[in-house]
Amino acid sequence: MARHIKLRAMKLRRNTLILLTWALASSLLYGWYLHHQNRAAKTYLAQLQKTEPDRYLTELRKLNGFSAYVEAYRRVAKFDQFRPDAPVFIQGRWSLRAAPKRLSLLEGASDCTDPITFEYGRLSLGNAGKTTFRAEYRLVGETLEVKTPSGPVAVTLVPYGESLDHLELVPPARDKTFYAYRCRT
Repeated sequence: MARHIKLRAMKLRRNTLILLTWALASSLLYGWYLHHQNRAAKTYLAQLQKTEPDRYLTELRKLNGFSAYVEAYRRVAKFDQFRPDAPVFIQGRWSLRAAPKRLSLLEGASDCTDPITFEYGRLSLGNAGKTTFRAEYRLVGETLEVKTPSGPVAVTLVPYGESLDHLELVPPARDKTFYAYRCRT
């Protein structure tokens, strides 16, 4: 009986050793596969950056989110120096709100009250460009710096995953922080 128990214990150890060896080999193979896939993705993105910069930025945004996109956009579109054109993701009208508001990413602000408009060489406040400032734009991290004759405006880009949720800024001639949401119309 003792011999039977001893044989059974040896068989159990052997089976455990085989299982552990198989698990180790599988995990090493899986690690090699992930490393290979990661290297292939980096090569693909590097090639895409050279041949199709717009598609590269779109893919990067999907894979790594809006923050990574902004950093790459700054380099690719050369937004590390002030320039008159606003970045593509901020161009257009945004509704200023005194407090943050939770909107779905596709919803946008249905009523575009107190709008701010970012466009080529200009920053406008109010409907029909009631107050317009000459403007130049540059990106520093996740902040868009806007240079206007009345002083600089720091626009904080607040991402949500791969999308731009809202902006936080103190508009020219105002003294408190506003939250801006893209206008639907």
